[in-house]
Amino acid sequence: VQLDQLRSESRIQAQNMAGELASARGDRVNDLRGKAADAAAPAPDPLPEPEAAPTYYAPLPDQPAADFFSQLDAALEAGHIRAVYDALPPSYRKDIDDVVKTAAQRMDPVAWQNLVGTAHRLGDLIETRQRWFLSSPRVVALPAEQVEVAQGPVLTLAGLLRVGLDPNAMQLERLQTVGFGEWIGERDAVVAPYLAQLFKQLGSDPWREITIESEKDGTAVASIDIDGTATKVTYANVEGFWVPKSLADSWSTSVEGWKSGDDASLATALAAAGLVLQPISSELDTLASAKNANDFHAALESAFVPAEAIATSVAALLGKSMN
Repeated sequence: VQLDQLRSESRIQAQNMAGELASARGDRVNDLRGKAADAAAPAPDPLPEPEAAPTYYAPLPDQPAADFFSQLDAALEAGHIRAVYDALPPSYRKDIDDVVKTAAQRMDPVAWQNLVGTAHRLGDLIETRQRWFLSSPRVVALPAEQVEVAQGPVLTLAGLLRVGLDPNAMQLERLQTVGFGEWIGERDAVVAPYLAQLFKQLGSDPWREITIESEKDGTAVASIDIDGTATKVTYANVEGFWVPKSLADSWSTSVEGWKSGDDASLATALAAAGLVLQPISSELDTLASAKNANDFHAALESAFVPAEAIATSVAALLGKSMN
């Protein structure tokens, strides 16, 4: 029926319906365009963030050895790396503060920033281009269980590097002027959610099992089982905190050695760490300049060879195979 053959009220109704259809069609087109643009984006906006880490409870002094280690391990499994520092006797913590401040004052700022900056950029590029990373032919071709690892622990680790090694927080001046306890507390608040999520993704089994075989007169003997390998360790109670007796016996000598260490050894350590990341450093600029998924995939392909070299080096340090 021609529009002009309808009654006036029917023409008005038809025109209104046509307008509604056009509006709905426009909304649908815009919605599809938005979804297409979002799908082509390098990462979701905003970036996914892990849930808050469980509340932190510092290891308490003057506890039976079993309770002390149970609380320490619970804090670590919750992602709170500061528990390692807080589990030390107060005098040991002060020594650590002094050692770190001394070491920070003697480090080469350029070498330090190059090392930290490269690791930070690597994590940043993977997390902020996670869709492009996960859609790369290399990742897509992996077995299903390894794709799940890329979608889970790898992205979480990338986020950990991105927020944990924030260049502003990792400035040497900060380590030179703030006590290490305060600094590690600040970093813990940032990285704990990522570590807690990473541990959940890697498995719920405790990372170690400690059985206290004996405890008497400030000494405890523990059997520590890690991945099915049990080791006996003797602990001493120092200022209310349990530490390996071998560490307690050599602590003063070790601290003096750390404080009097020469600059050459620090430079060598930084250089060695830098060499591990150097193969991929030059590839990061290319990855960062990619304008779309195809460019990123091509740049990522060329980065896989140096990345495998890094993985091999890290695996060797950890005593693991490349698998």
